[in-house]
Amino acid sequence: MDKAGIFFTAVWVQPIFWMLFFHYKTDKLDRLFKPLAICLFIVIVVIQLTPSLNALVYGVLVSTGLMFVYSLLGCTFTWYLMDTKGWHLPQALSISALAGFIGSFYWEAPYIIRNAILVGFEWDWLLHIMVVFLVWYIKDSVGWCPDRRRLIYLTSIGLIISTVIMILDPIPPGVPLPARWNSFHYLLNRVVCTIIIFMLINKDEIEETV
Repeated sequence: MDKAGIFFTAVWVQPIFWMLFFHYKTDKLDRLFKPLAICLFIVIVVIQLTPSLNALVYGVLVSTGLMFVYSLLGCTFTWYLMDTKGWHLPQALSISALAGFIGSFYWEAPYIIRNAILVGFEWDWLLHIMVVFLVWYIKDSVGWCPDRRRLIYLTSIGLIISTVIMILDPIPPGVPLPARWNSFHYLLNRVVCTIIIFMLINKDEIEETV
C-alpha cells in the first residue's frame, strides 16, 4: 500500500471502526487499557529516540508525528472518561478517538475558508464535509454540551486561535511544507482545538446509552 493508501485508511476507514466499537457493551476489556497505553507510550518514545526507526517510520508517512500526538490525546481522554466518569473501554476509547478526528478537522476551518476565497472549489472539500457525520454521530450517541453559550464560546476560541496563527504564519494553499505545518505553533493549534472538542462532549450521558 502506498503512502496515499495508508493515509486514506487511517483517516477515513478508522472512524467507522470506532463508531461500531462504541456499541460493544462490556467491561471485560477495561483492564487492557493501562497496558496498551503504556505500550503505546514506550513505542513512541523508542521511535523518537532511535534514529534508524525514526527515519523508517517517518519515511513511510510524514504525518506519523501528528498521529502519535492524537494517539496520546486519545489515551488521555480515555483515561479521564474511565477513571472519572466510569465509562467502559469500548465507549471511552471510541468517543475519544472520534473527538480526535473531529478536532483534526475543526482547527482547519479558517484555512478552508481562506483557500475557498483564494483558489475556489477544491475536491478535498468533499472529504472535509464527511466530518459532519462524526459530529452527528456524537450528537446521537452521547450528545454535545447542552449549554449553548459554552458551546459557542469554546468553539469560537478554537477558531480565533486558528485564525490568528494563520495570519501570523500564512502558508500558501497547496504548498507542501511539512516542516511548517508540523511546527510547534501549528501543533499547539491542533492540540488546543482537539481538547476543546473533547470539552464540548456531553460526558454524563453514557449511562443512558450503554
